[in-house]
Amino acid sequence: MSIVPIDFEAAGGQWEVFHDDPGYVHTGFIDPTTVNYASEDQKAVLLYCPEPDCNSHSWWPAGGGANALIGQEMHVRVAILKGANVVDAISAVRARCTAMDGPDRWQLNDDQLAAALKNYGKGN
Repeated sequence: MSIVPIDFEAAGGQWEVFHDDPGYVHTGFIDPTTVNYASEDQKAVLLYCPEPDCNSHSWWPAGGGANALIGQEMHVRVAILKGANVVDAISAVRARCTAMDGPDRWQLNDDQLAAALKNYGKGN
């Protein structure tokens, strides 16, 4: 099962996540600065469940996996938190998404996302 971000702007700059394991469904909060790429090629983000003793994690590919909008936005946010500016983050994630899944997989509106994230990571 998967750990899914449900709110990227939760209290205190944390991300709220939902873990949908049957029989063990729970939510929690994670510090987005602790979210890392699963590999050096940045093709996947590794998201850990914040529930103590759960030890579950989900791999999110740049194309977004089962939820393109959430996965792609998460990749952009991680890129920004790792030091990229908003425009470069969107461009890099879009390029990885296209390389992995083709040009039709990109679901985000670049201009809207850039406007929404223009101050993201500054003071988080």
